[in-house]
Amino acid sequence: MPERWEREIGRLGTLTAPLSTPGRIGEGPHGDGMPPPLRRGRRVAAVVVAFSVFGAAAVFVAGAFREHEVATPSASDDGALVVRLSSSDEGPSASLRYHDQTTEPQFGSYCWNGTTKCVDTALMPFRAEDFVEVPTGTPIAVVHDGALDGSLVWTQRGGDPNDVDLGLINAITTIEGPPGRYVLAVSATWPLGQVQYYFPIDVVAAPSATASSSGPVVTATLEAPAEGSMPGLVIAYRGQTQRFVAHDGRWPGVDGFDLPLQLFDTSIDPGSAISITTDADRIEGTLFIADRDQRETGESIPLDLTSGSATLPESPGYFRLVLVGSWPEGEVGFNVGITIGTPTSDWPPASPTATVPDTVGLSQHDAVVLLKEAGFASVSVATPAGQVGGAVTSQDPQAGTVTERTTTIRLTVGANG
Repeated sequence: MPERWEREIGRLGTLTAPLSTPGRIGEGPHGDGMPPPLRRGRRVAAVVVAFSVFGAAAVFVAGAFREHEVATPSASDDGALVVRLSSSDEGPSASLRYHDQTTEPQFGSYCWNGTTKCVDTALMPFRAEDFVEVPTGTPIAVVHDGALDGSLVWTQRGGDPNDVDLGLINAITTIEGPPGRYVLAVSATWPLGQVQYYFPIDVVAAPSATASSSGPVVTATLEAPAEGSMPGLVIAYRGQTQRFVAHDGRWPGVDGFDLPLQLFDTSIDPGSAISITTDADRIEGTLFIADRDQRETGESIPLDLTSGSATLPESPGYFRLVLVGSWPEGEVGFNVGITIGTPTSDWPPASPTATVPDTVGLSQHDAVVLLKEAGFASVSVATPAGQVGGAVTSQDPQAGTVTERTTTIRLTVGANG
């Protein structure tokens, strides 16, 4: 192990809080004892733990890599998310800038060593207007006053700094993760003390993700309201904006989803991109081919939304856009009929065909698996009344039949044993 690393690891085991800290803890930030509530931000007692844990981590990172620092963009680099850190005898300060967007942070409780300055901060959820939009993949530039010992930057999904887990840090140098709202956390350590900052950012899809789109971008916003009501979907395209409610799912206080099909009224240019903005933990999307009456034909086109956007088909047609979002509270699904371009008179296209495999003699489970592997998603199984099914005794269509993959394969299963 290099000697420099050994020295830094040794410091992790011997790092202690300043001698004046125990007295200040007993007196409290205002000489009247520590306030009892734990939810009011990060208390001074918690900061002492942070001094020993995060201060040590920051010093270790700064010391171990001082001779091999990774170059970061300068403050003048307009492509970077710039975090500016500074300190004085009066205390620390910070700000965040991306292009012409700026914001100030909330910061955790701290004591400034060698001074009488102790700050006990109550953290609050960020407001919607506080968030700065930053594309995924944006580099992070930490600019400081030269007195900084070290810093760590990480993100956590959500909009409440109280929910940031200080025990789970994955240090980052670029903005990562699927689109949605995040708290950007920065742990900064100076000789005078150590502070956690919390910035609100809204991660959006990178511009390059939709650069190949041949038409205007379809934007879909899927968010859960702050008051806890069911999430809604807003789709905007060419100046037309429509709101949609969920068709199915599970959500506290919602008993049913008996709704007619909802249609997006504006025709979408073939090859357009769809960009998703959401605060959901997970988002999935699928396009189902539909006929002129928006009845699904059974054929589907998966949408890869891991980057926050996807490209719609190049050919005109009628489709059902299905989006499913998952939150800690529950899951909701949206089913919206859309039209791409001007569909031709022979729409929908003929379904692809496949050969029906022989399932006679197989167990019900094995027969269904075999049929789905062959491309048949719709399988109907008839079993003897009041009995558990055993092996397949007959099938319709017969094995070897070439038919459309949307065809329902009907199986008859004999009694088990």
